[in-house]
Amino acid sequence: LKTSLKTHIDTVRNSGRLEAIRLMKLWKEKRSVAFKKSFLLELMTIEGCKGQSTSNLEAQVLAALRYIRDNVQNCSVKDPANTNNSLSDDLNQSTRSSIKQSAQWALDAKYWSDVFG
Repeated sequence: LKTSLKTHIDTVRNSGRLEAIRLMKLWKEKRSVAFKKSFLLELMTIEGCKGQSTSNLEAQVLAALRYIRDNVQNCSVKDPANTNNSLSDDLNQSTRSSIKQSAQWALDAKYWSDVFG
């Protein structure tokens, strides 16, 4: 893959969503969510948070989880450093279904400690 790590870092750093991204990465690790590439999760979090206030972390995380649940099955997420690279291509349908189920489970959880604990 031809890409730019600097572009990836700048995309995440300048997104205004660092706290939400950190929580989504914690969810991924604690719940063994099947994202193969952390950058894919980061980009989906950024996209999911569009329109949400950066001061409302709970709303951002819920929006990101809903976005992932609703879009992971059919998404094609392009690398911002090289649009010829699709970051989501390595997700087969089984993995996509697993991620969708994990997002739904998190949305249905009664307590944040269930999601992140």
